[in-house]
Amino acid sequence: MSTLILRQRLDAEAAGLRHLLANVRPNDVMGQFSLNSRLREVERELASIAAERGTRAEVALIFNGKPVAGAAAIDASFGSKAIDQFQRTVATAFAVQASDGRVGQRGPTISSEMAALHITGVLHGSFGFVLEEIDPRGDQWTESALKAAADAAVSLLERVSSPDEADAELALEEVNDRLFVNIRDFVKLVHDNQATVLIAEHEKSVELNNIAIARAYDRVANASIIDEELILRGVLQGVLPAARRFEFMGDGFNIKGKVARDITEEYLKTLESDPMVGHMVTAIFRKRTVRDTTSAVRETFVLVRVIPDVGEPSHVL
Repeated sequence: MSTLILRQRLDAEAAGLRHLLANVRPNDVMGQFSLNSRLREVERELASIAAERGTRAEVALIFNGKPVAGAAAIDASFGSKAIDQFQRTVATAFAVQASDGRVGQRGPTISSEMAALHITGVLHGSFGFVLEEIDPRGDQWTESALKAAADAAVSLLERVSSPDEADAELALEEVNDRLFVNIRDFVKLVHDNQATVLIAEHEKSVELNNIAIARAYDRVANASIIDEELILRGVLQGVLPAARRFEFMGDGFNIKGKVARDITEEYLKTLESDPMVGHMVTAIFRKRTVRDTTSAVRETFVLVRVIPDVGEPSHVL
């Protein structure tokens, strides 16, 4: 049985037992004993679930708002589109992680079968779906790659809807462009249908209520991300290996940013000595331009390669 469904049933049973205990007759000793005994057992089961560390992807999408008719029904078109869009988001996050971020806007990604979630149940109280990774062997002892992808997708939704403006901007600067499109489509679908969604995982939940959805929509609905390669000649002013930051100056520009993930800290330390830092070099960057709904433009740079003038070894992606 799904952990989420089991937890919901146990929570409901615990609430019912507490209600019965509050109304049991004072002289009904056996009744009190029986109810208390069962309540302690349920609480132990809930504590055991809370202590477990989930290793497989398991996500509940619990909807409210216009497409939902209480706990009884949900608009089929909206429900199927929302599940499909969330699955696409997780699949893209899976592909991004598996390919170390090298997933473009178009073209095939890693097989969708490897990143497939399955509907294993529904949740009541509003209307929700439980999506799970199916492990045919049943022996998943460590966190799966698909769980990591689902966690990343949920975390990104949380960040783009966050009241922390700086963190939301940073999320947009760092996100893979194809994953951004998936996130944007999911947010627009929920917003345009006047819905809200609670996304619950094994360890945490993220509530995209009306305010959070509106915030995310304002940030991503009409935003655009453009990535391009940039080759510049100038002076490598400095490198901070531990912080993985650089500064580069040339004729009419001075840029700062991050260093590509696959450049090792050891290599960065070698850049601090001649003939790199403080000398004229050619550098290749990934430049990202993020344009938001107010037409404000933010540019970020990632250093991916340094080519010295004097035949010293360079780093190539």
